[in-house]
Amino acid sequence: MRVLHLVCCRMRRIANVVDSFRRTQSRTFGKVPDRVIDPRPFHDIPKEGFPMIGNLIGAVRNAKRSYLYFTEMHEKHGPIFRSKLGLLEAIFVFDPVGVEQVVNSTVNDIPEVVRDFLDYLLALQQNNQSIALNDEIFQWSVETIGKVLYDTRFGCFGVNPSVVGRDFAHAVKILLQTTEEVMVLPLTIVKILFRTTWEKHRGASTFMFKMARTYIDQTMEKIKVEMDRETEENTSLLHHLLTHSDWEEGEIYAIVTEMMAGGTDTIANTIVFAMDVLSRNQDIQDKLHAELCDIIRDDEPSVTDFQNTPYLRGI
Repeated sequence: MRVLHLVCCRMRRIANVVDSFRRTQSRTFGKVPDRVIDPRPFHDIPKEGFPMIGNLIGAVRNAKRSYLYFTEMHEKHGPIFRSKLGLLEAIFVFDPVGVEQVVNSTVNDIPEVVRDFLDYLLALQQNNQSIALNDEIFQWSVETIGKVLYDTRFGCFGVNPSVVGRDFAHAVKILLQTTEEVMVLPLTIVKILFRTTWEKHRGASTFMFKMARTYIDQTMEKIKVEMDRETEENTSLLHHLLTHSDWEEGEIYAIVTEMMAGGTDTIANTIVFAMDVLSRNQDIQDKLHAELCDIIRDDEPSVTDFQNTPYLRGI
């Protein structure tokens, strides 16, 4: 619990700093780092592999060390590359600095969600209530992605938390557990060889799509009202997609649903993994605590202060 209390207190201060920093940045969607001056079309992004199956053989052969396999691909092709795994073709981005800059230029309300979540965890701790940290972090992840995509708060934590986060997070977990068996082979074969897995996968996907569609429709209606009134109050990513692209409605539904599921999984699992490592290594906790105490005094630390925390940034 000492670790949780420390992390909550420090993250709250970090959230305040990030919030203050972002207030000085442009709130204009679509702003990207100056060094990204010549975006390349999809077909020009480097890739390798065989016709039809792409990198499938290499990926299967390195299934137990996939992170090393894709790191090698990154070293060979650079920070952005394509990989085709059977029927699945994906873009991989290995440029954390670039991603951070893009996110900072388009997302301004995450600190608000972080502070509310940390207040909620500290309240549970002070009331001597048990904390299922894995589940709670998934709830926070859903709440965060809802704010980013729809400019909406789901209410996933509080005195009477919404079931939205719990149900969506559960569906995401099922989807991840079943994806490996269903994503590579043709659907006809999957339905025969992995029927039970396919039914679970389809059920989770259907639930996520229906839920996302509900919030997409609500957000689209709010945006329509704002446009009729000639106001620009909505700052969601969905608003940006609707007003700066010519995608069809079906494409919007598919893309936003995938972003909601992928965002939930990526945020939650990354934080859970980091917390698990901290909980198992007292020496790492102590070293991180000492580094943070060195910059956090009576005043709120600045963004520059956090540039001088190599251990924190390494974690």
